[in-house]
Amino acid sequence: MKKISVVMATYNGEKYILEQLTSIYQQTLQPDEVIIQDDGSTDNTENIVQNFIKEHKLEHWKYLKNKKNLGWRKNFIHLMEKATGEIVFLSDQDDIWYEKKIEKMARVFEENNEVLVLSHDYEEFFEEGGTPEPSRIHHLVDKGNVKFALCCEKNFIKVRVGWTLALKRTFIPTIVRTWENDETIPHDQVAWFGALLFDGAFILPENLGAWRKHGESTFRKEIKESLVQSNAMKHNKVKVIEHFQTRADLMKCLDKVLRQELEIAKLQEKRILIAKLEKKAENNQSRLEKKKIFSILFHKKDYERNVYWIRSMAFCFEFPLKMYYKIRGKKV
Repeated sequence: MKKISVVMATYNGEKYILEQLTSIYQQTLQPDEVIIQDDGSTDNTENIVQNFIKEHKLEHWKYLKNKKNLGWRKNFIHLMEKATGEIVFLSDQDDIWYEKKIEKMARVFEENNEVLVLSHDYEEFFEEGGTPEPSRIHHLVDKGNVKFALCCEKNFIKVRVGWTLALKRTFIPTIVRTWENDETIPHDQVAWFGALLFDGAFILPENLGAWRKHGESTFRKEIKESLVQSNAMKHNKVKVIEHFQTRADLMKCLDKVLRQELEIAKLQEKRILIAKLEKKAENNQSRLEKKKIFSILFHKKDYERNVYWIRSMAFCFEFPLKMYYKIRGKKV
């Protein structure tokens, strides 16, 4: 059996982390190492983790603490580099793994040498502030008990959830090299997209964990802060705009890697696909940026007093003025 690592990035996770630690501890196939790296928590996260390791005498579990806050993206990248296992499982601090998750995913890696990144299906459960998300359906091909994710546009749009991923250790340098081109990109997007390009993205179609949906995750807090800064909180546009910006940036990074990896199957076709996705993301971002300006204006009740301003903004942003009046039921 291949050596297995689990890496967990933590930050102010005292509310839920004990359940996640317990679910890893109760796995039917135990990992050879668990590395937990805290990013400067100011709550009781450190004590909970340290006491859990001590109570269960987990000598193969390591708790590390960053000297300064790195952010969750860089924290995960550093963790992946520190892992010594041949298979590396990514873990958030607030979800729950079902007891056979590691056993079943490790078996896939043992039986299929083509797997670079393996994901699985999951169930959702909701805390306060949590919202459901659409099912992430992909273009897949059956390969025994797993499904191979084709390198196609739809599979780039539908990203797998980070905590469901397990990585082949030899693929991590490629992930890191891609991420270093733009450190604002989430580690799990880099891993999944990279695996698609290298024809190594697979999904195990079994529910092997529960995704806790709540309003307190680090990523959601990031989004809220950006919304406040944009003065467009009521319209929740910034999340979508930043999503497309990130997508365009990631495509640029992936193209840099593709240029160096001449042995990738159908390399030229994949470069064309990446260029197409980059252009589409940039167009969507530009379109939504224009709409965001008007979403701030549309909620104003006394819009008649702002007609001159609206006309000026419409001209500057090439937004058809008639669309504004169409929405308001007015004639030009």
